[in-house]
Amino acid sequence: MKKTTLLLGVMAVLASSGIVFAEGFDSLDGITPVQMQKLTKIQYNFKQENNSLEMRIMDYNNKIAQVKNDPDKTPEQVTLLTSAYERNLSTLKTQQKILEQKTDAMYKSILTPEQYNQYKAQQINVQDSFNNFLQK
Repeated sequence: MKKTTLLLGVMAVLASSGIVFAEGFDSLDGITPVQMQKLTKIQYNFKQENNSLEMRIMDYNNKIAQVKNDPDKTPEQVTLLTSAYERNLSTLKTQQKILEQKTDAMYKSILTPEQYNQYKAQQINVQDSFNNFLQK
C-alpha cells in the first residue's frame, strides 16, 4: 500500500514536471508558432502513450505483489507468475524507451540544432532538480 501511494506521488510529480517541459518550448530562442504547434502535438501524444504504459506497468507491479502475498499459491506458481509478469514489465519498459527515443527524434527534426541543444540543456536542469527533490 505504501509503495502504491509513493508511486502515485512520484507519478504526480512527473506529470507536473511534464508541464515544465512544455513551458520549456516557449523559452527556446526563435521558436515559431508552427514549431510550437508541432511540438505541442508530439508532446501530447507522447504523454498519452506514456501514461498508458505507466498504468500497465503499475498494474503488473501490483499483480506481482498480489501473487507474492497469495497464500493459496505454491512456490512454483508464484515463481511462474512472477516470471511472466516481469517479462511483461520488461517489454513495457522497452516500449517506453522506444517511445522516448521516437519523441526525441521528432523534436530534433522540428527544432534547429541550437534550439534542440537548448531544449536538451533544459531537460537536464529539470531532471537534476527532480533528482534533488527526491533526495530530500
